[in-house]
Amino acid sequence: MKTFAQTAVLAICLGGCVLAPDSFEPAFSDPAKFDYLQCKDLNEREVALAKREQEMRELMDKASQGTGGAVANALAYRTDYLNVRGELKQVREVVQRKECARDVKRNP
Repeated sequence: MKTFAQTAVLAICLGGCVLAPDSFEPAFSDPAKFDYLQCKDLNEREVALAKREQEMRELMDKASQGTGGAVANALAYRTDYLNVRGELKQVREVVQRKECARDVKRNP
């Protein structure tokens, strides 16, 4: 019975992680960490982050189809996915603030 209660508490806690809002910003990320980059470097970083975000989304979609997929997403992918999204948002804000020319490879 004790094991069941521990499992239930763990499931509830992980459920909260799964339901975390997508507006997550990296907790330990300096908002100005991309300010020193030049437009070319910002464009390259944005392309790499957008690619990583897509990869993470595909992994999460694939994991959610299996048994225990929500738990796997919460444990393995969700935090990294939200961190990548937060960094991508920061890079895009710096690109806009610096008025960098759009790179054709960038996502809108």
